[in-house]
Amino acid sequence: MRKSRQPREVAAAAKILLVPESNGDVVALSSATGKALWQQPFHGGGAISAPATIYKGIAYFGSGDSVYAISEAKGTELWSYQTGGTVADTPTITNSVTSGQLLLMVGSGDGFLYALQAGDGALAWDLDAGSPIAGVATVASVVVYDTSTGMVGASRAYGALPLWNYMTKAGITAPPVIVNGTIYIGAQDWNLYSFTSYGQQPAAARRA
Repeated sequence: MRKSRQPREVAAAAKILLVPESNGDVVALSSATGKALWQQPFHGGGAISAPATIYKGIAYFGSGDSVYAISEAKGTELWSYQTGGTVADTPTITNSVTSGQLLLMVGSGDGFLYALQAGDGALAWDLDAGSPIAGVATVASVVVYDTSTGMVGASRAYGALPLWNYMTKAGITAPPVIVNGTIYIGAQDWNLYSFTSYGQQPAAARRA
């Protein structure tokens, strides 16, 4: 049976194409030639279903119920953190800092939002969203998450300090998208929702 290689991430500056696979492997290819760059694939703890986030030479991604940080250049593991459920979305880096390190935001199938120190994977804080998290995104000092039951919520990024939540009429399967400070979320009720980071409708939507 062929392995799925759908999710991928390109590190343009390093000219590296990272290809996570459904069996938990990650391979690195030259974006110019397609040549394998690592001696062997990195082996994660389970299926990988979303692209990695790459920041300053480190790739962060979910595999099975764990989050991994690996060297983009060598494919070696830097750290891992096990959550209580499947990590099926792309983590996101925020500009909030704890213990001198940037924070990595991760949603899990156990219904918790995890804030991990990007440098060493130590838990900074977690927040119970009440149902499996479908995706996360950050804007300024706010982290926004959505859940499989259709809830959209937001917290301060530097601590488990909930700001607001909104319940749509159906489940959500994709992460929020943020454009110019506006949060967009599509739900399975066929509606597209937009919010500011404080849970209000954007001014343009209110005028409409």
